[in-house]
Amino acid sequence: MYYIGHMGYFGGVTMIIFWGLAIWFIIWFVNQNKGKGEIKSTPLQIIKRRFAEGEINKKEFESMKKEIG
Repeated sequence: MYYIGHMGYFGGVTMIIFWGLAIWFIIWFVNQNKGKGEIKSTPLQIIKRRFAEGEINKKEFESMKKEIG
């Protein structure tokens, strides 16, 4: 008989499956948490930021604010 080793016939296959699942889990976990830190801005917050940065003047700001409601 041939010496198979301490893992048996399916030990190598089991190790490949284990590491494949471990890598898949890490990739899945990273993708699940991607983009969670992003903050969604409301239209009012956007025009306030644009006004504060000087992209639009007071008249444009008031006009846009009135359109938003």
